[in-house]
Amino acid sequence: MLVIVLLGALAAGLTTGFAGFGTGLVASDLWFHPLPASMVPPLAALASVAAQSIGIITVRKAFNWNKAQPFLLGGLIGVPLGIAALVAASPFWIWTAIATFLIAYAAYQLVGDPSAVSEAGAADAQTARLASPAGSSAALLVCQDSCRSSGSTCVEAILIPSAPSTSRSMSSS
Repeated sequence: MLVIVLLGALAAGLTTGFAGFGTGLVASDLWFHPLPASMVPPLAALASVAAQSIGIITVRKAFNWNKAQPFLLGGLIGVPLGIAALVAASPFWIWTAIATFLIAYAAYQLVGDPSAVSEAGAADAQTARLASPAGSSAALLVCQDSCRSSGSTCVEAILIPSAPSTSRSMSSS
């Protein structure tokens, strides 16, 4: 039992290290087998908070708080509203809304406007359409590779205005 829990934590840590999210989703896949169902959600939430806290500590010097303010404000408004909506709504309507969104979003991604993708990301966008999990991994690797070759991290490319963006560094190579 302990081996499966540790393997779940290891897989979740690797996923978070590569993608920056997904701790609870990956860990809970393995944790639901040996652990009681009532124990997994709080444990997954704790693991997610721990993983994101480590990430924030790692990039704290490169973080631009001024650019993050709109997202923090949105979170301060959205989290209480989301909690209130979850408390008020029936599980059936929550599941229906999530399923509808996922189906609509997947359909949009399959037939979406290819001109919306930058020239540098067009090949990866096609890969993502053809092989979703592999395409997403390829997108992550392209982003990491291009950011490393430009001397910045992906966080710097996104959050710090003076760092070169991923699309500029990809199109110059």
